[in-house]
Amino acid sequence: MKRDLDRIYNQLKFYGLVINQFDFSTHWLGQCRSYFSSMKARGAEPSTEAALALVARLRSYNEQLRTSDKPRTCAHFGQMSQMLEQDADLIAQHLFRESLQRVFERQAIQAKLAA
Repeated sequence: MKRDLDRIYNQLKFYGLVINQFDFSTHWLGQCRSYFSSMKARGAEPSTEAALALVARLRSYNEQLRTSDKPRTCAHFGQMSQMLEQDADLIAQHLFRESLQRVFERQAIQAKLAA
């Protein structure tokens, strides 16, 4: 998921929705200003909390964009709306798969303990 976050950051920056990594960390991931740069430097995956915050913000911004007249009048905004929707779905799918994996792992442990 860290590659996806990097790509999303770059896309948001391209569209002028983030200024820098500090802005991305605080406004899009809901974390402290050094979160994204620290995560990248450590090669770490984003926390579930940060990923959920990103999904919520991507969907919220997309909804605001869709309800305005801009996507209908400017191809640039239509492309941005599509990108926001696809990225939110992608991160949500990652979170769902990770959640299922944790459930399966817990069930396997419980089955071993019960045996």
